[in-house]
Amino acid sequence: MPDDTIYEETQRLHHNAIVRYVVPMTTVFYVGITLAVMLAKGASGQDIAILLAIGLGVPLAIAWLAMHTTVTVNGLHIRTLLAFKKSVSTSAITHAEAIRYSPLADCGGWGGPRRSRKFGVVYNMAGDRGVLVRYDDNGRERSMVIGSRRSEELERALRLAADLPEPGSEHETPPNEVADES
Repeated sequence: MPDDTIYEETQRLHHNAIVRYVVPMTTVFYVGITLAVMLAKGASGQDIAILLAIGLGVPLAIAWLAMHTTVTVNGLHIRTLLAFKKSVSTSAITHAEAIRYSPLADCGGWGGPRRSRKFGVVYNMAGDRGVLVRYDDNGRERSMVIGSRRSEELERALRLAADLPEPGSEHETPPNEVADES
């Protein structure tokens, strides 16, 4: 961990109960049926090996997809196994709040990034907790949710790195209001 790192977390898709239980059961069911049909039709050993490699390998690979979140003194960094990267300078962060939300209802499920009318973009591999982050993107306010199994700790790290006031303090600007310029 570099010296300027305040927070690090890796979330894997297999932390998600649906991926951990439903995907393997469905995979075994479909591979089993396909294997029985192939054997009944006299498929070659090579065809059966290909079925097993793909039928079992692809779900295992999907289950090990990961999202890595890092907060440093200079920025928030999100990266996934599939080479997706998102970085936001801590000086651009205007709000950080640990929240609980419904991944299925709010953004259509897990995996990241996912578009959400309610939150902007959601980055999440498992669970229903995260941190709502608002930030300035060249004069436009943007928002995102970063899924986290340690959402309160991530919120504290973002507040520290971005020098944001504690929640409920008199200096905090409510998330949907603009601070008075006077």
